[in-house]
Amino acid sequence: MIIYEVNIAVQNDAAPDYERFLERHIPKILQIDGFRGASWWERLAKDENVPEMKGSTLWTVHYHVESRKALDSYLINQAPAMRAEAVELFGNKISINRRILNHRSSQGLSSG
Repeated sequence: MIIYEVNIAVQNDAAPDYERFLERHIPKILQIDGFRGASWWERLAKDENVPEMKGSTLWTVHYHVESRKALDSYLINQAPAMRAEAVELFGNKISINRRILNHRSSQGLSSG
């Protein structure tokens, strides 16, 4: 299992619209072969310790992907269009960075 992490900073004035966009976007991603689930997290600017984050709403989405092959297929075939859609709708109101987390181990996790 791989976590495909998407970190989003949205200017506060665009956050309600981007929230509605994400509510539609995440289910679309989960229809892609190999994507098994997603967790949407809120981050607080005060916890980031980065001054330019003030005035922004911060979210992280963890997509649970079954394999690197499935993720690579998404990155090549679907990601460019999905990214372009967000840029077209929100332009410089959003800042997004991504990273890939490869599972090493889990300890003490419950199913909840």
